[in-house]
Amino acid sequence: TTATIYRSLKDEEYICKSDLFVILQNMAFDIFPAADAELAVLGSQFAAGNFDSLVAKYVKLTKGDPDDIREELKYDYSKLKTSNPYPAQDLVFLLIIPAIRICLNKIIDLERPEMFLQSSTKKSPMNVRLFEDGDQQFVMESELAIAMKPEKASEIIVGRGKVGFHTYTTITLDEALRKGAGRVEFIRYPIKRTKHRAVPIEGPDPEDPNSWCILAVDAFFEYMKSIITGFKIFQKCGTSADNFAFFEVIFLGLEEVFKPKVKSPYFLQI
Repeated sequence: TTATIYRSLKDEEYICKSDLFVILQNMAFDIFPAADAELAVLGSQFAAGNFDSLVAKYVKLTKGDPDDIREELKYDYSKLKTSNPYPAQDLVFLLIIPAIRICLNKIIDLERPEMFLQSSTKKSPMNVRLFEDGDQQFVMESELAIAMKPEKASEIIVGRGKVGFHTYTTITLDEALRKGAGRVEFIRYPIKRTKHRAVPIEGPDPEDPNSWCILAVDAFFEYMKSIITGFKIFQKCGTSADNFAFFEVIFLGLEEVFKPKVKSPYFLQI
């Protein structure tokens, strides 16, 4: 997969911080195949009992004692020889994995923590998604509030952890600009849909990574499609006056979730 590029209202390019891990992973996979020849050489050296080349690499990487590293390599290799038809090759791959992990951790934790780790709210700019659906532009109200006052996230997200429908209201771009007071960078985020349904987006709660939502209008059409063409409610229940009274009760209940009098878009957690 590739990282998605987003643009701000200033036409500056942004990517999600989590997508940086995708980029780093792709770079690692691009680099790794180029080392096939070197891995083959290392495998041959192991088979001949020569561990000097890899010991030197590990000393450079871990700053460990070369004699201890050599003895550990010999021990691991002897164990693999008793249970594996290709012990040299398997030992190479077994050792490559922690080496890659050490390199990635060094990049993430030491060299580029500002890119990969959670940002300090005092130093990082406040970025908020500006959803675009056709000619509509709107901002999730709770997401903007959390960006400006992250310490009050538990108060802003109403009903956190409770079972049932959760809705997230939105405000217009003009209203969001007023509330942001020039301190927020709005990132344009188009609402995406596949052929038959909406693509879920991540919810505003920073403490719930499994919170996903879609626009209420998309949820309504998906629900209606499921009961009409999936459950086939009209075919099964018939069209008598009594049945229509039953349908009326159902649809009145739906108004608690799908609010016909609400004009601005809002999201439903799924």
